[in-house]
Amino acid sequence: MTLITTSRKAGQLARRLARALSSAFGCRYITRGKSSFNAVLAQAESLGHMRVVFIYENHGSPNEIRAVQIRRDGTYEDAGRFVFNPIKVTRPRRISPAISYNRGAARFVRLFQEEGCDERGTRPGKDVVDVSLDGKVLVISVNGAEIIILKKTG
Repeated sequence: MTLITTSRKAGQLARRLARALSSAFGCRYITRGKSSFNAVLAQAESLGHMRVVFIYENHGSPNEIRAVQIRRDGTYEDAGRFVFNPIKVTRPRRISPAISYNRGAARFVRLFQEEGCDERGTRPGKDVVDVSLDGKVLVISVNGAEIIILKKTG
């Protein structure tokens, strides 16, 4: 299971993006506040999460998603990153995601999932979450409505 949080003292848009991503991917979101990186990893491990996704920001705007995998011995390793400029982030609602994605978005989706996807790139649920990456634009839709649009920069 994956835990999503933000950088320290994150702005409103970064928190909204983190909540929207946690809803779309069926992950748990926690407010970070002033907690250190190691404190967040320790909290995640105590809650049974082996992957933590951080939403970082630059000058008040979210610009990077970084995933960290927690090993069984308590150490961690970088599990990937996605650098972007946000175009659209809507307020999340509770959903039961059934995730599908195109080939270009597979690497992005793997940031949030350590297990639960089959070889076709789907996971059972009642709400259809579609993740597509066409060129440099990543779109996440729930039941046909676009909730997140990010432009890849890195």
